Amino acid sequence: MAHHPTLEERELLYRLLKKGRSKTEIADVMGRDRSTIHRELSRNTRRGGYEPGLAQRLADRRRLACRRPRKLDDAPGPAYSEMHLYSVKGRTSRPFVTGKERVLFPEWRPDGSAIAFLARRGEKAKTQAWMIPLAGGESTQLTDAPDGVLAFRWHPSGSRVGYIAQESKTVRERALEEKGYGFIYYEENLRNRNLYMIGVSEGEKPSASQITKETNVWSFEFSPDGKTAAVAASPKNLIDQSYLFQQIFLLDFFIGLLILG
Repeated sequence: MAHHPTLEERELLYRLLKKGRSKTEIADVMGRDRSTIHRELSRNTRRGGYEPGLAQRLADRRRLACRRPRKLDDAPGPAYSEMHLYSVKGRTSRPFVTGKERVLFPEWRPDGSAIAFLARRGEKAKTQAWMIPLAGGESTQLTDAPDGVLAFRWHPSGSRVGYIAQESKTVRERALEEKGYGFIYYEENLRNRNLYMIGVSEGEKPSASQITKETNVWSFEFSPDGKTAAVAASPKNLIDQSYLFQQIFLLDFFIGLLILG
């Protein structure tokens, strides 16, 4: 059997998920290792859930990107990705973030004055949200999540950023990591993905505020006026729950409640 799932296998995986089968059951039916199913869902699940055609396109795109080899003395990892600003009118491309970078999910500031993106900068750094002004200059780090940022959105005001980050590891877990213990947990030791908000300031970086707790946030979108947000959440941080128990809630920032939509 091929190392990477084929389109036919992804379509079978989709049908089994719709029937409510667990990853273990799916792996048995497909004759695949359970870790392969877990990795496929982790890499290729998007806001609307797992869709086989999209999963195939994402996998093809990653393989194409990986054909640009790193140099032998580079650290192992995925292909580099730069950010360039292309002028449709002038048909010119302007490099913004280049070099040994992996820029992810660029998003314009609402007033068009800057672009925010996700990147991991530094040997032991975590993925954080960064911002670079349209006029150019150095990038500014917007977040400082202990275990990295998974997704972010500009607040419509342009003065704040909302982001999703996993609950921090315990002191003991970090100490074990430093000693080289690379434990891999499957559906145990779960840490929820929470929604946070942080201001965007030219001076000292403000502290982030945790918006959600005791629930797991998969994605969110602000309302146009910024007073509420639609939040996709489930009780636990499990791929199965993202299909079977994920619901859309309305988050009211004034009263701080998640209301079932």
